[in-house]
This record gives sequence, structure tokens and C-alpha cells, in this order.
Amino acid sequence: MKTKKIIKINKYKNKKSASTIRGWYLLSLVLGCFPPSEKLEKYLENFILNNGVHGYQSYCWLRLKKICNNRNFTRSTSPCGLELAAAKEQSYISITIVTENQKKVEVQVESATLIEEMIEKVALSLNLKHSIGFNIYRNGFFPFFFFFVFHWYVNI
Repeated sequence: MKTKKIIKINKYKNKKSASTIRGWYLLSLVLGCFPPSEKLEKYLENFILNNGVHGYQSYCWLRLKKICNNRNFTRSTSPCGLELAAAKEQSYISITIVTENQKKVEVQVESATLIEEMIEKVALSLNLKHSIGFNIYRNGFFPFFFFFVFHWYVNI
């Protein structure tokens, strides 16, 4: 079913520029929700590289590579407003992470970014040698602020 959705988007041919851009916008959103089948991946990569328009070529190609590297990634929710805006601008989503000592770190993410990748990005920006033992929590009061917290794990 997922493969059929991607094929329908690619088959849609309309010579009007606005419709073409909306089709690429839709493809970029779908590529943030689930990976194509392995059979479709090479075809889709070729289609994107040969037919991409208005900045969507590199944006969709990067999203395709990202989602195919995380084959087990499938979302159960539709894209949020931040993702829609990022896809329209062909950009990343900027998220603020607050550390325990109240230092704020900006992290660039996308729809298919895993929490482990976010932790790694924060650790790199804080010049930490390891990201083991850290976690990120969402603040319930400020939905786009996240907290970077170190946890001590003790084996008993």
C-alpha cells in the first residue's frame, strides 16, 4: 500500500508549475513518514535525481537516503505543522534543547531523525566525548523545548 502511494505521486504528470511543486512537496512529506520498498528505492532515487525541481531534488534525495537507512522507521502520525513548514522551505526543523545547567542548544532535525541521533548531535555541540547515559525529554508546558538529562545507571 505504501509503495502504491509513492508510485501514484511519481506517476502524476501535470505541466503546471504550481501542481508540480505541490507534487514534490507531497513526495518530500511521504519520504519523512515511511521508506519505499527496496525494489522501488533505486527507481525512486533515479526519478528524484533526473526530475527534481525547485530545490526539491536534493531535499527529497537526502530524505530518501535518510529514511532508507532506517528501514524499520514507520510513523503512526501525520506530519505536524513544523514538518509541513520545513518541507515547504526544503529545510530542517530547529529544536531547542535545554541542558541541566540551563544551556540552550539548537539542533537541526527532520521527520525521520531518531532520538539517538538527536542525543549525539547535542553531545557533539557540547563537546562531550560520549553520549551514553544521556536522554532527551519533552517539556509538557513548552512543546518545542526539550531537556537533555544525564542518567546514572547502576547495576544491582
